[in-house]
Amino acid sequence: MVQASYFARSACILACSLLFSLRLPRRERLNMDPHTENLLKELYRDFQTILETTTDFIYFKDKDSRIRFCSQTLARICGFQHWREMIGKHDFEIFPPDTAKIYYEEELPVFQEGKPLINKVDPYYDAEGARRWVNTNKWPVFGEDGKTVIGIFGISRDITDQKAAEEIREELLKQKILAETNQERATLLENMIDGFVLAKLIYDDRAHPIDFSVIDANASFCEMIGVQDPTGKKGSELANIADHPATELIIKFGRIASGSPAERFEVEIPSLNTWFSVAAFSQRSGQLAALFTDISARKQLLLGLSKEKAAAENTSRLKSRFLDIAAHELRTPVTAFSLLLQITEKQLQKGIPVESETIARLRRQTDRLSSLVIDLLDVSRLERGLTLKKQFGDIVPLISECLDIFRLQAPSRSMTFHHPGHAVEANFDRERVFQVLSNIIDNAIKYTPSGSRIDIELEEATDRIRVLIKDRGPGISQSKLHAVFGAFERGSTDTEERAGGLGLGLFICKRIMELHGGKIGVTSQAGSGSTFYFDLPRNGPTP
Repeated sequence: MVQASYFARSACILACSLLFSLRLPRRERLNMDPHTENLLKELYRDFQTILETTTDFIYFKDKDSRIRFCSQTLARICGFQHWREMIGKHDFEIFPPDTAKIYYEEELPVFQEGKPLINKVDPYYDAEGARRWVNTNKWPVFGEDGKTVIGIFGISRDITDQKAAEEIREELLKQKILAETNQERATLLENMIDGFVLAKLIYDDRAHPIDFSVIDANASFCEMIGVQDPTGKKGSELANIADHPATELIIKFGRIASGSPAERFEVEIPSLNTWFSVAAFSQRSGQLAALFTDISARKQLLLGLSKEKAAAENTSRLKSRFLDIAAHELRTPVTAFSLLLQITEKQLQKGIPVESETIARLRRQTDRLSSLVIDLLDVSRLERGLTLKKQFGDIVPLISECLDIFRLQAPSRSMTFHHPGHAVEANFDRERVFQVLSNIIDNAIKYTPSGSRIDIELEEATDRIRVLIKDRGPGISQSKLHAVFGAFERGSTDTEERAGGLGLGLFICKRIMELHGGKIGVTSQAGSGSTFYFDLPRNGPTP
């Protein structure tokens, strides 16, 4: 029922709106004295204040059903910044077609017959697209002859919460949960799939709800909480149902039991590892009835979909990042290669012999391009399922061979292998472990200043061996350590940017170690160098 105060307020606003509607087009013809004019200005200012502060949806439409003015609240739920942006707009320009059609058809009798529309419940959609409900009142505004309708003045009030409360009450009554006789209720409750509980709130000295005690419950509720007979027990005794963070349940129960409208909400009970949809309604102060529906399966599905969505978005970001990096990294050697070929071609045309340095530069660019392509092929193989060719053997000669190659390529770096003096055996794919070792040493050379030392060490345990590569480079900050083995990860320092690459090397190394049943890791501090290591099982899994 609409309260009398609501009608009084509506009438007051209607009077102001009529003055407002007369003020703009007819001011010069009113022949007002200064006192009347000032009074009208004050009313106009007051009316603007009402439009900007009221929580109701207030609006005036002209004879063409276009907005002349409206409240700021209405403008906001329609997605506009200010109510003046609504001026001149038709409902079909503001609302979805089905909703606009409802408004248009209900206003026809107001325009054609001059009959007011009172207490009509209408749907609407807020700016986020959620469907809500309003109680609507619309009155005709007559012209000078007192017969011709020149517009409509309307006030609508959001009643979504009240409507939800009525629906919950109807649901409970439909199931006869609120039946008068205990026998009727008992029979119905025992045949319900949903859990039902009738509870009494427990309050502290300051009248704040702190718990509840069970008056009655059906078998489904008992099964949900794992208690055979909860009657007389407190919520805090029922599988910690009232403990934090389930205090949200107590707060809502307390509000409803104190006379607030019925509510439907979702709550998680961590101790039960269960999500519930709860519909609660109060018939008597301090008590409430509630239906519990287990929605854990739906929540798990939504969680799974959310994770899949996040994974898909991450994959999309990685692909975009890969394309950016690949385009840049592939363009660099191709551009350099093209320029060197042009220089070589001109020298040959002039009969000038090609210099050995030019050939060396061409080879470097070719090697760089080849390295990028190999990385991409390796990632593709790993995604399809790379098969290792493992053999049990000594890893010491492999490390020595790898270092000999890099000593020739980087004579300015001091590379020391702390030879254990005996064979160190493990089960590994020689080619792939050589690839991992080469990648880590190559990174150490790139990031270590000329003249600095790089150490390679071996550690042995009963079930594994560990290879460590220590450099004296710029190090890696703690905030970035977790990401160094990710795909397309590259450093952000000047040295790291100049090193180039697709950022796939360590990602590939990690996958190769995982296929071996081993692991790879790093310890580092910014400014203090880094130690990369990888472990190999002495007797790894059979490929």
